[in-house]
Amino acid sequence: MNRRQTKLPAHEKLNGKNKMLKRLAQGKMARLLEELKTQQAKLEMQNEELRETQTRLEKFAYRYSNLYHGAPVGDFIFDCDGTILEVNPAGAEQLGEERHQIIDQPFTRYLSQEDQIRFRTHLAAVFQDGYRRRCEIKIKRGDRLFDSQMESLLVEGERGIRHCRTVIIDIPSRKKAEEGIKRLNKSLESQILLQTAELRAMNQALENEIMERMKAEQTVALKGNVDAATGLYSRRYFDLRADEEIARVDRKGGVLQSSSVI
Repeated sequence: MNRRQTKLPAHEKLNGKNKMLKRLAQGKMARLLEELKTQQAKLEMQNEELRETQTRLEKFAYRYSNLYHGAPVGDFIFDCDGTILEVNPAGAEQLGEERHQIIDQPFTRYLSQEDQIRFRTHLAAVFQDGYRRRCEIKIKRGDRLFDSQMESLLVEGERGIRHCRTVIIDIPSRKKAEEGIKRLNKSLESQILLQTAELRAMNQALENEIMERMKAEQTVALKGNVDAATGLYSRRYFDLRADEEIARVDRKGGVLQSSSVI
């Protein structure tokens, strides 16, 4: 009878289970919401870092573009076959054409037959070992040839594709600058030698003047201590010697010796 009284109706049992499931669901939802908030915070931090990285990359690309396009020397990007993939304005000026006319053209188009072989050998060496390489070639600019120096280095482009980056310097311009520096150095050396000679002359003149003054002072002193008529020491000389001897004796506390004065 008691068991029948304590037995709960089916709908109450169902309500209890529903409440329990609801509490469990609420707890689980709270945990999920907390995890979502944490994940969202992490994503926001990562997005902020990505934005900062993007900003730095854009600034770097801008600086690189300014350096590349504003460089005073030719800057070329070649593939392994020597095709011009990129060139800056200075490089286009060296070849005497517009940039859009040069890109995708073989660089050998601007070289003599002999220098084409030299360039291919240079390019192959760069791609083979990756070391910095230099060589001198003649580049055609219209109907004329000009001497230039190439300095190349292996670089990695997009998707890991390797390219050759080459800087080309106009040798006549470089030699002209070097000659100007040599002339300046010679001029400076001449000025230094001239100033050194002038200083030595001034120093010698000063030494001579000092010697002359010393001789004159000695002559004056000698004339003042010698009698002009007899050629013997004057009374003034003996008075000075006596004063010196008296002062010496006073300093030592001794007795004046007459022989030391005469």
